Amino acid sequence: MDKVIKNRYEINKELGRGGMAVVYEATDIMLDRQVALKMLRPEYASDEEFIKKIRHEARAVARISHPNVVNIYDIGQTENYHYLVMENIIGQNLKDIIEAREKLPIIEALDIASQIAAALNVAHESDIVHCDIKPHNIILTPENQVKVTDFGIARAVSSTVTLDMTDSVVGSAHYFSPEQAKGGEITPLTDIYSLGVVLFEMLTGTVPFKGETAVSVALKHIKEPVPDLSDYNNSIPEEVNQLIKKALAKDPDDRFSSALEMREELLQAMAKINKLRRENKNQKRRDKFERTKIHNYKEINELDNNNSTNKKISSSKNSKGNSGNKSKRRKKTGSKIKRPIIYTLIGIGILILLISGFIFAYNRVMNVPIAEVPDVTGIELDEATEIIEESGFEYTIAEEERFSSEIEEGKIYSQEPGAGENIRVTRSITLILSAGPERIEIPDLSGMTTRQATIELERLGFVVGETDYEFSDEIEQNRVINTDPEIGEDHFLGDEVDLIVSQGNVIEGRLDLGEVEDDRIKNRTISFTGSGNEIASYRLMIEDDTGIYMAWRAQVEPGEQVEIEVESYGSTRYLLYREDDLIYDELLE
Repeated sequence: MDKVIKNRYEINKELGRGGMAVVYEATDIMLDRQVALKMLRPEYASDEEFIKKIRHEARAVARISHPNVVNIYDIGQTENYHYLVMENIIGQNLKDIIEAREKLPIIEALDIASQIAAALNVAHESDIVHCDIKPHNIILTPENQVKVTDFGIARAVSSTVTLDMTDSVVGSAHYFSPEQAKGGEITPLTDIYSLGVVLFEMLTGTVPFKGETAVSVALKHIKEPVPDLSDYNNSIPEEVNQLIKKALAKDPDDRFSSALEMREELLQAMAKINKLRRENKNQKRRDKFERTKIHNYKEINELDNNNSTNKKISSSKNSKGNSGNKSKRRKKTGSKIKRPIIYTLIGIGILILLISGFIFAYNRVMNVPIAEVPDVTGIELDEATEIIEESGFEYTIAEEERFSSEIEEGKIYSQEPGAGENIRVTRSITLILSAGPERIEIPDLSGMTTRQATIELERLGFVVGETDYEFSDEIEQNRVINTDPEIGEDHFLGDEVDLIVSQGNVIEGRLDLGEVEDDRIKNRTISFTGSGNEIASYRLMIEDDTGIYMAWRAQVEPGEQVEIEVESYGSTRYLLYREDDLIYDELLE
């Protein structure tokens, strides 16, 4: 095989080998960029139906522009080799990550699965089924952005795969759907099943069904029930366990109806887990300030009775001692009639008053009923205070309120002491009111990638909703323009925030219908306005019946108006790039 393919792609090094292709890192000499060149194995070259199918599928995928899908730039043939030129992704495949880390944290796994589901959704909307979703075909960039590769290629290969082939097929069999294993109809629901297997593996470190051969694994997919995640990882919430079981339903009709529905369920599960973690942190902070609970009512009463008895005995001894002293004093001073007896009587009276006051105060403070604190959390303040007073307690209302997404504003958020504690009725119960859901300002996400914006919103506690696309002359393609609600508005934590993402600037193309000698010749004018905030490199690629070539290339200032007149022959595809991003794609037959 030549070092340079078609005088355009210079092979640098081999990146990897698979069951159907060898992947090389190459340099696109014409566009001066690094690409991945996937060279199909020679055994496929003689299968004309397969080659036709894979070209058709690859062309369809090439029209997809999505941040979670690896772009296909070109399709070609040289000697006995057929090749595809693809986006060269710097990252690590998910299989290697799982093997190195055994299993992934639940939030990370759900996030990766939601990105895969997003890629599947955009493909399914274009009537493209992957057919071979597995960790080997999922690449993670250093920024944890998912890139799904081999779209369309696996669909073309699937018709040639049998279950007694090589080890590579055994590996894929772990992710086969039951309908694939039975040779049944392939639909978008097939990819949902495979995604369920991938999520299972991320959370447990193993696939749900194993076997020594592809046939044995396939039979398990068809017949055996899906294992519970708790058998491998008891920290997984039951909600996530049920989500995976739904994706892995034997009957496709029992699975999620679409990749979009599964993605929404994944995002909701992430939001609930994050919310629960925040609430647990808040509860731990509150627990630090709780007083020690009294658990044994009888021991308290016994302690009170013992104290009362000891006090009485002590008082009796003191009284006897005083009487003896007074008797001695009377003997010594019996002859001294001059000292008034009234002084002695006054002293005795004062002593009696002191003892009586002490006994009264003790009974007032210590010898009071003990009752159980009622539970008033989550109810209206008026109702709560009525219940507390009926139970014999007093109450105070704390000045500081607490935010809560579950307890309405004005209702009781928490109480101190807590419900169920046994305390003396003279103690006051402190009530803390709910301030309702917390509202914070939506941050400025403009100019961020959808991935960056999603991470920031979820970090703050929002749920990322739908993504809408609009043309923009100011924000470059695939960057956030605004949000709904808008940037700067206050919004409840836990509620959805939709992203509005740039499609790039509006691009127009018009066909010049002047007289030409050959009606296959097309003269067309492409006009657009430079986008973004700085000068950028633009290029226009033309793919027609004569081949593919670069018709125009230039540096364009933001806001600069550009018109390009191009001539082509036959069926023509117009591809306009800004740097390496495809911003305009149109096919004229």
